[in-house]
Amino acid sequence: MAPLVLVVSRNPGLAMTLGSESFDVAALRPGELAGWSADETGRPDAVLLDVEHAQDALDTLTSMRANGNLAPVLILSGENEEWRAAEWLELPGARILTLPISRAAILLALDDALREPDVQAPDLH
Repeated sequence: MAPLVLVVSRNPGLAMTLGSESFDVAALRPGELAGWSADETGRPDAVLLDVEHAQDALDTLTSMRANGNLAPVLILSGENEEWRAAEWLELPGARILTLPISRAAILLALDDALREPDVQAPDLH
């Protein structure tokens, strides 16, 4: 069975690219994540976030961890001060991939993330 990757992006081409590889893909636009449930597609093995602001990524990651989803999260980001200053990058299982990035580099990062041991649940209190 192929790993399930949840792609949260404004760009539908990103999900289509991964779907043409050896991944099952569930695609959401950033505003749809709040209403999404793992019951709809199954719990993802990895999450690829393509969001504009660091706070959006933090909110998504914190919500996932609070709900028991410990899948690794790859965050596509442009290089700017907001992202470099993000102390939250210490949250387990999160990795920044700086844009621009090649398709091959995204696939390699996903493969690496899927091979890593399970993330331990953080203490969010």
